[in-house]
Amino acid sequence: MFNGLKNSTSQLTGPMLWSFKRFFSVDSALLQELSRAEMRKLSPTKLKELKLQHKPKAPKSAYQLFIKHKFATNTDKDTNPRDLLGRFASEWKTAPEEVKAPFVKTHKEAAAEYAKEFQAWKEKYTVRSPYMNFFMSVYPKRVVKDFSQNSSIMKQIAEEWNALSPEQKESYRSKD
Repeated sequence: MFNGLKNSTSQLTGPMLWSFKRFFSVDSALLQELSRAEMRKLSPTKLKELKLQHKPKAPKSAYQLFIKHKFATNTDKDTNPRDLLGRFASEWKTAPEEVKAPFVKTHKEAAAEYAKEFQAWKEKYTVRSPYMNFFMSVYPKRVVKDFSQNSSIMKQIAEEWNALSPEQKESYRSKD
């Protein structure tokens, strides 16, 4: 399917080539199904690209929704868009709460949905090393209010990690 595209990449230059390679460098359908163990095997660059590719997009603010609505319903086609934007912005500033309410409600609903999607994304694409899992399980128990002692606590935790056997270290590998 993409054979013609591979041959035509030699004709692309500069930013076009970069965006082409970025777009086709990760097969999203394949990588979307990877487990955490498989994600750990990816290079850091591929993993970062994978994370960003599937990161949910933040919702538009109530103001942005209002401006989008105003441009969509605008009948004045002769006015410069910059002038229209200024006029719409001043309308938003002076608009009563009844006018803003539907846009605020839509934003709040979208924000709640985004929070759920973001949490699911974060859980799926957060891959911690066994050491980090060990650290996260031990460190909270030793936190003190005097931060000057934290460096010595962190050294102690690292020494404890190094003293563990490979089998004990493996037990801190996250369960996939």
